[in-house]
Amino acid sequence: GLADRVPSNPLSVMEESRAAGLLYAMNLEGQRAGLIAAVAADFLGHAGLYFNEIFIAAPHRGQGFARALQRMFIAQPEIGDVIVWGTIDARNVPSYKTALANLRRPVRYESLVSLSAE
Repeated sequence: GLADRVPSNPLSVMEESRAAGLLYAMNLEGQRAGLIAAVAADFLGHAGLYFNEIFIAAPHRGQGFARALQRMFIAQPEIGDVIVWGTIDARNVPSYKTALANLRRPVRYESLVSLSAE
């Protein structure tokens, strides 16, 4: 599954997002259903915010909440005119589709190759 390839952020990273006012929880009917977090991080020389976490709890996945959560985050006036970006593991197809649905576009790809000592 994706849990093996998409690591959880350490508490210190999430605290950085919270301290910057860039960590939001999503509640549905009184229950925590997901969260979104970002940190200030320039992208190719432009002011930016890096999505370091977008999480939807299992019972709520596949219902469009990740797309809505990203749109609501970006639409906040305090976000301002910055590039909002993130990285997505190539095998994380649902996240990639959500990003495309929100008009995020791929601008860079990386390929990591394991080198043997032989």
